[in-house]
Amino acid sequence: MIQNLEITNHSSPKDSQVIDKAHQINIEYSKSKANIGETDYKRNLKTVINKIDQITKGQKPYLKRIMLNILNSSPKNAEDICDFIIAERNEINIKESTVEWHAKVLGQIQKFHTFKSFREFTKEDILNFLNSLRRSGDEDPTNKN
Repeated sequence: MIQNLEITNHSSPKDSQVIDKAHQINIEYSKSKANIGETDYKRNLKTVINKIDQITKGQKPYLKRIMLNILNSSPKNAEDICDFIIAERNEINIKESTVEWHAKVLGQIQKFHTFKSFREFTKEDILNFLNSLRRSGDEDPTNKN
């Protein structure tokens, strides 16, 4: 087990615990799926953590917690979200509020589908998530359909 992951100075002890847990849970899975060694896994995890730091810099603290929870459950999904947000920043110069919103919504959909891989998502998965956000007629009687 790798105990000494280098974390940026603005990370809290709780962030470090989440990262350690992510490492413990995912190292065997990653090794078996990709046949990579612990050193490569550690390097990849550090890269994802650096990407999370990059997209959450200057953001509200809860955003980093969302991303670390995704990292804990699915490192590949965390990396995909970071790559998506970084690409949007570079290509269309999105606002910080858009970064926050994208990470928040993608975190919600990940949690709703118990951290299913984005690559396995179907149209039905997206519709199920969106329908879960709707209020019923009893909850919102003024809703005009």
